[in-house]
Amino acid sequence: MPLAWYFPRWRQLLVQMVMWIVLGATVVLAAMLDHHLRLGQIVELSPRISDGPLSFSLPAGWKNWTRQAEGDGSAHVATDSVAGVTRTLIISRRRVPHPIPPAEFILRAVPLPGDRSGDEFEAVTIDHWPGQSTHWAAERVPLDAGGELQFSACSAVVLPGDEGIMIRLDKNAPFDAADQRVYRQILDQVRISTTRPTDGATVQLAANVTVTIPADLRVYPQSDPLRTERLAAAITDEGGWISAEFLPVAIPEHQPTSSLLAGLAAREQLDALNPALADVWIDAQEASGEPNHWTLTPRDPANDAAAPRRIAHLIAGDGGWGLIVVLSAEPPAGAADLDHLWDELSANVHVGKSPSLVAALQAGAALVPPATPQAPGDAWWTWTRGAVPIGFTHEFSDHDAKYLFRYTVRRNWNATATAVLQQWGASGDSGPWASMKRSDAQSNLDDPLLPLFEQTTNVSDWITTIVRDRGGSEAPSNIRFNPNAFVLSRYLPGLLARLGAVPTAFWTDRFPAVEAELFPSPLLLLASRVDDRQGLRCVEAQVNGAGGLSRWYFQPNATLDHADFAGDLHLRPSSQAEVDAAFAGDRRLTIQPR
Repeated sequence: MPLAWYFPRWRQLLVQMVMWIVLGATVVLAAMLDHHLRLGQIVELSPRISDGPLSFSLPAGWKNWTRQAEGDGSAHVATDSVAGVTRTLIISRRRVPHPIPPAEFILRAVPLPGDRSGDEFEAVTIDHWPGQSTHWAAERVPLDAGGELQFSACSAVVLPGDEGIMIRLDKNAPFDAADQRVYRQILDQVRISTTRPTDGATVQLAANVTVTIPADLRVYPQSDPLRTERLAAAITDEGGWISAEFLPVAIPEHQPTSSLLAGLAAREQLDALNPALADVWIDAQEASGEPNHWTLTPRDPANDAAAPRRIAHLIAGDGGWGLIVVLSAEPPAGAADLDHLWDELSANVHVGKSPSLVAALQAGAALVPPATPQAPGDAWWTWTRGAVPIGFTHEFSDHDAKYLFRYTVRRNWNATATAVLQQWGASGDSGPWASMKRSDAQSNLDDPLLPLFEQTTNVSDWITTIVRDRGGSEAPSNIRFNPNAFVLSRYLPGLLARLGAVPTAFWTDRFPAVEAELFPSPLLLLASRVDDRQGLRCVEAQVNGAGGLSRWYFQPNATLDHADFAGDLHLRPSSQAEVDAAFAGDRRLTIQPR
């Protein structure tokens, strides 16, 4: 009979101890290996780079440079190539028309392939700022011609002051886990010095309007003193984007008007690449609900992936002023989210008593100039964004001073260019008239200016406006004002120098800085004299519904010294030589009619 093995108690304890030591050593070695692998996956970063409110680091060892981005923005580029695989990181900062959703910013700024929509976006947070992110693949050149696919990831946030930040990574091969970690590392170290949004707030707006915004919405600060609106936004539980923009407006007829809708369209800044974003407000559907409350529903633009779902609510107060609340949603957020958002906000909007606009319009009627304009001298003006020249205005007359002209051309935020030729005259049959023609060019400096639309305004007992698109279709409108405070745009901005202490309102066909917008009926211009600055007479003006102010500074002899606009836009006197030097090489800004 075989003998049974005998293990003394001490031997059992020794074996268990050895097993625990082996297990512990294995865990320690695994942790050390994991730490080593993680260190290998973390990209070493270069010293930090600052660009306005933005600061960040690029991967060390990658070739990097800085260039001008589309429009008047800046782009910081870093690229790395190993064994034929190239990765390119681009961190850019640029202007946006107004506080738009980040997905709209990406879709309008980047030529994405195919028919994309907000469904392909997801939520992202960059230094506590809510944003949106997406990814795609596109052919760099046709594949059947030996080309290759480029894979991209892109994230964006929109900041106060009409500014957007975009972080994009491109690769000529599919992304792997290491690429995703690098991209996440870059996003996590971006810093934005602008004052961060708060969780809810009570916001005091112009015209005695107060809004208490709940804490589940992030309230953006307003860093631009010439912006009259405020923004609150949130990321939904499903990852969609919702936002509310609060815009004080004048309501001269105590109801929505075509002029107000045109102001909302002008706020979008008509983009020839995405015209529906502005056009949908022109013929928005109006519905009256509770007393002093109207819903403005823009039509759904066909085949326009850049357009978010939008709806606006107009609240009228006791007087001539009210509030428009523009609600926007990017998928997966939708109409139900906007309804819920309005339920939250509607009870917290207070529009106090405000003065009637009758006195302001009467003051405007008293300043209406004679019917026959005087011929101007040959005058040049330069438009700048910050200190960067982006366009010019040239005012002149024909040889016999029968017709007056004003030609304005500017580069847009997305690097396209827009030119407007305005003309004024008088007819013995129909009286004074104004006309304008808008043309647009794409982003290449040699691209031609192509017609977009024309508009004519005839002044008699009625104000007749005719808009003609490039297809030849015409849309006329007739309107009469009481009091008759209509002023042809020829007299603006010069007429502002005559304003006194009384707030003044005019109707007009168009106004500088929005001269390229579509106004199928006259716009309402609100103006008032403010404190003089450094010996210059200062007048503040705004196009009703457009969301921005302008400040006009006049010399004691009523000569215009300069003007400032929302979005860091400026207008200053110049000369033909300065204009030619500033825009040499950009064919779009060097050719003009005579």
